[in-house]
Amino acid sequence: MTRQTYTSQIYRLSNAAEYRKAGAKDLIGLAPAPQSNPVFVRKQTLEALAFGILHRKITHVSGPTGTAKTATLDALQHNPENWRDICRRLGFPERPLRMFAVQFTVFSEPGELFFRRAIRSGTTYDEESPLVAAIRAAQTNNDDCYHVIWVKEIGRAPSTAVQGGLLELLPRTGWVALPDGTRLATGHIAVLADSNYQAQEDYNHNLVQLDDALNGRFGIHITMAYLDEKEEILILKQLAKEGYSPPSNPNLIELIVQLGQKIRKQRLEGALQSVAPPTIYSYLSFLEMAAALPHHTPQELALATLLGNASMEDQNACLAIFNEVFALRERQEEDSVTAGGRLL
Repeated sequence: MTRQTYTSQIYRLSNAAEYRKAGAKDLIGLAPAPQSNPVFVRKQTLEALAFGILHRKITHVSGPTGTAKTATLDALQHNPENWRDICRRLGFPERPLRMFAVQFTVFSEPGELFFRRAIRSGTTYDEESPLVAAIRAAQTNNDDCYHVIWVKEIGRAPSTAVQGGLLELLPRTGWVALPDGTRLATGHIAVLADSNYQAQEDYNHNLVQLDDALNGRFGIHITMAYLDEKEEILILKQLAKEGYSPPSNPNLIELIVQLGQKIRKQRLEGALQSVAPPTIYSYLSFLEMAAALPHHTPQELALATLLGNASMEDQNACLAIFNEVFALRERQEEDSVTAGGRLL
């Protein structure tokens, strides 16, 4: 018996009827954050994320670079329509989302999670960390907003000790005790932590090992994965239809997605590490340049978008993939290198 794969469809969060129709694995289109394009996320992922916020849980959002973790959270934070609509769809009071984003890479030792030395008027003093300042700011207007502390990039901590220090600031008791004896209420605050940890069995993806105790503190674990080829093509065609990218030849959309999928597969296998993971944003950049600069070859456009800043070795490897996907003849060796050492 042949196993049939599920083909996702796109539905809008802003359309109640469409949202009800969507299945758990279908893609939900969120309105864009300013200066961005719409984000598409699986319905089950969006609802798990919203549940964590609405129920004030400690949530870990993980997945490799380019799976729209940050883009999804930015769309919720910076476009009030998205949060209003998700509250409506799930039957919760429509209160604003007040999100405090704290970059975890600014902390170099555990003590800095609470206080750090600062200078004012020539005198040193203990200044509250951005994390403590965010918790304190969330003390006001408890009933008027959904408060969220967003701790960004916990996997890029300098050590497990610094990462483990978060335990003192993510308690289940409903309050945080600071070293000076001050107690801050946290029962009304949801916490989101994002990372590039790809899955439960893959804690070492060029990152500090995830602290076991911290991992156990998360009540909700959301792993975001790359979309498949058909889904990315569907999204790009939808964005072109809505005017977020110029009208494009459907064949060109399919070819550039095939290229991106092959590059991503090799990256996951440990190759092409100097190549940025292909994303919807990089596909859009390619398609926009293709429309604006029709005298450039697709190969040249790919080097300026998907393959920019890659090492010479990885560029050569990607060029072979490009020729395979686009069915191009191999160029002679003297035509493959330009002055300055970059490929055309």
